[in-house]
Amino acid sequence: MVICPICNKKIIKITGTHLKYKYIQHIVNIIEGIFHKRPSLRKKKSQHGQGIDIYLYRCKLSEKLEIKPGNKIRNNVGVPAWIKKRKIFIIKCLKGLFETDGCFQEDKDNYAQIIEFKNFCQHLRMDVYNILKKLGYHPQLGKCYVRLARKKEVYNFKELINFRNY
Repeated sequence: MVICPICNKKIIKITGTHLKYKYIQHIVNIIEGIFHKRPSLRKKKSQHGQGIDIYLYRCKLSEKLEIKPGNKIRNNVGVPAWIKKRKIFIIKCLKGLFETDGCFQEDKDNYAQIIEFKNFCQHLRMDVYNILKKLGYHPQLGKCYVRLARKKEVYNFKELINFRNY
């Protein structure tokens, strides 16, 4: 959630580099399905190469979603309370967080598997950690990550979240 410097409206802005067309369409479809409004797309160049910004302007959007506008790290945002109240919302939220800022690693030589959410926002990391505990997992918490490393839990979580392949 950011404030547009041109019109001073609160907007959803999703930025990515080297995004694939199917993933962009997936995000656009989700936004359109939830808000019944098609977001705008803008190509951009950055130090990391080509990228795209996905924008949605909507009156009082941040208040409705209970998400503070601006930099998520500086504002120390977390998972909104309304998401934490329903398991289906929790699962969808975790899916979104892990698909954007997460990874799965498998080391077959050492029989090790981890699934990790990496983020520098402390409140968001703590929320993810507490949500995973509430769901019965045994997460590890680091300075910039929340991780599942128990083999059964890693695969159970992958099944619960049902990650997309892009």
